[in-house]
Amino acid sequence: MSAICDAAQVTQSRSFSVTNTGSGTGSLEVVGVEGLVGESFEPFDSELGTLTGFTISWNTSLATTATVSASSANGGISPSIGGGMYLNAIQYDGSGGGGGNGAGAGQEIISSPVIVNQSKTFNVSQAGTEYDPAILNAVTGNADFTLSYLGGSPGSIATLAKVDHTNLSSISSTLTGSVTLTYTYTPVPSVSFNGAGSESFSTPLSTDGGLAVNVGFEIDYLLVGRGRGRAVATVAGGGGFVVAAAVAGRPWPGPGRWAWTARACVRRRWSPTSWKTASRSRSSLGRVCSRCT
Repeated sequence: MSAICDAAQVTQSRSFSVTNTGSGTGSLEVVGVEGLVGESFEPFDSELGTLTGFTISWNTSLATTATVSASSANGGISPSIGGGMYLNAIQYDGSGGGGGNGAGAGQEIISSPVIVNQSKTFNVSQAGTEYDPAILNAVTGNADFTLSYLGGSPGSIATLAKVDHTNLSSISSTLTGSVTLTYTYTPVPSVSFNGAGSESFSTPLSTDGGLAVNVGFEIDYLLVGRGRGRAVATVAGGGGFVVAAAVAGRPWPGPGRWAWTARACVRRRWSPTSWKTASRSRSSLGRVCSRCT
């Protein structure tokens, strides 16, 4: 049996928010050499299916408010953010941006946030050609790993986010952001059985005259959606009886399950109205119920 499975995804995220304040003239460090570090990302769980790719997305915004000193003719700010993106110690990407604005004495400086949105997708089939295979080893390994956004470059890590400023009575700057890891995979098909098979059981009946009759059933089944059954009724305990037997299959509530119902009717040959009926139901997980009427 073949099955077509749509791609599925599972996501992990970490969020950040850092604020710093100051005044005067200088450089306000918002996030230093420590950078933004998302810890304890979990490797892909292979029990979900087959990993086909994964995406790492960084979204950051550096927002600054400031007021020029009343004793100064004018003042200004120059916010900036930039550096490299890392999985553990492996740099796989980098990005940054900046801006700036000014105002007159005693006025508030209005400046748009500096936004950095950077996303990179890694296809499993391209490991070793398009990116370091150690990255794939990390996301499919057994140990948790980190995703980081660090200023500067490998071997020369520097401040990640800062605001250069002049002649200010106050300044406040906040870096907010998140990093998201998304695994894309082909899920394991959900089926009721690992293959075709059969079951058998029997149920006792009693006729109106008190004679015991045993009816046996043999049920063949295939995978969910292909289920079917048949019954072979055998009678023990005396002659003079007619046995009718049948099996009906249907999906059982819940994924990956199948149920069937086998029913037999027994009557004396000479008494068409003297029927005794028994039924059995059994799910693919082995639960059994019986009823005689």
